[in-house]
Amino acid sequence: MTQLDRRTVIAGALAGPIISAEGVRAQPSGTPLIATEEAYATPELMAALDAGPPGMTEAEKTYTALLRSGTGAGASELNRKLCSVEARLAEMDANGVDMHLLSITIPGPQAFPPKEGARVARSLNDGLAAIIRAHPTRFAGLAAIAPQDPQASVAEIERARKDLALNGVIINSHSFGEYLDEPKFRPILAALEAQDMPLYLHPRSPSQAMIGPYENYGLSGALWGYGADGSLHLLRMIFGGVFDEFPRLKVVLGHMGEGIPYYFTRIDNRYRNLMARGGEKLGLKPLRQLPSQYFKSNVYITTSGTFSHKVLAYCLDILGAERILFAIDYPYERSDEAVRFIRSAPLSPIDAEHICFRNAQTLFRIRNPALPKI
Repeated sequence: MTQLDRRTVIAGALAGPIISAEGVRAQPSGTPLIATEEAYATPELMAALDAGPPGMTEAEKTYTALLRSGTGAGASELNRKLCSVEARLAEMDANGVDMHLLSITIPGPQAFPPKEGARVARSLNDGLAAIIRAHPTRFAGLAAIAPQDPQASVAEIERARKDLALNGVIINSHSFGEYLDEPKFRPILAALEAQDMPLYLHPRSPSQAMIGPYENYGLSGALWGYGADGSLHLLRMIFGGVFDEFPRLKVVLGHMGEGIPYYFTRIDNRYRNLMARGGEKLGLKPLRQLPSQYFKSNVYITTSGTFSHKVLAYCLDILGAERILFAIDYPYERSDEAVRFIRSAPLSPIDAEHICFRNAQTLFRIRNPALPKI
C-alpha cells in the first residue's frame, strides 16, 4: 500500500466510513491476533508487592493498592486475572485472541533491592517458561530482569534467550529512580543487542524525583503519570545516544508511543535549534539522525489501551504499519474493546496482517505452528 493510498484511507477514517481506491475495509475476523502487552503475575509476587518494597514510591503503592483492592479470599478480580492462566485463556477464547505475549506486571522485580530483585526475576522467568511450555500455541513471553543489579541482568538476559527460549525482555521503566541511558546500564543494553532480545519499555508511576506534582487527582498512574514517565524514559535513551551506540537495539513502547509521535516535529525542531545554539552546554549530544527518525530504525509502538481509529490512522501515516503492533494491556484494559477496535479498524489487508500478528511474529521471533508462517 503506497503512502498516498494510505493517506486516502486515513482521510476516510477521520471523516467517517472508509472508502478508498483499494477497497480498504475492516479485516476479517479470521485474521490472527497476537496481543503484545499482556500483564501477568504470581500470588507470591503480588503478596510481596503489597508489602511495599523499597523500590516503589508512596504514590505507586497507593495507586496499585487501589487498583488491586477487593474482597473474597483477599484477592480482587484484577489479581485473579493477573495470576490465573485459566481465566486468561477463557477471556482470550471468548474474544478471539490467539496469543498473549506475557510480561510481568509493574513494577515487577524492580521494586526490590538488587540481589532480591535478581532472585525474583529468575523465579518469575522459570515460571513463565513453564506456562509457555504448557500452552505453546497460546503464549509467548518477555523475561523479567532487575536492572538495579546490572551484572545479574546480563546473565539473566542470556539465560532467557539460550535456556528458556523467551522472546524478549520487559523493563518497567526506572529502577530506584534510575533510567536506562545512565552509564551503569550499558552492559544490559549491550546484552540485549547481542542476544537480539527486543526490549518492551513499560511505564510506571514517575520516579520519586519527579512524583510531586503528579500526586494529586490520580495523575501518578495511567491517567497521565505512566505516559509522562514512559515518554521521558525513551527520550532520555534517544538523547543519551543509546541508539547510536547500540544501533541494532530494538525497543517497544506501548500506548501508541506514549504520545511522542505527536511531538515529532517539535522535538526535531527544538533539537536542531538548541544544537545550533551550543546545546552541548545543556548536555545535548550530536545524534546520527533526527530524534524522530529513531522510531523508524529502533522503536516500535503498540496499540495498548489506545483504542481510537483516528489515533491509529495518524500513527499509521507517520510510522507505517511495519512499526505498529496490536496490544490489549490485559487485564488493565478490556479485551472485548481492544478486539472490536482492531477488527473494525480501516486497514488494508496487508496492513492488518502486519499490525495484528506478523510484526509480533517477526520482532519477537514467535514460532507458532497454529499461526501462518512468517
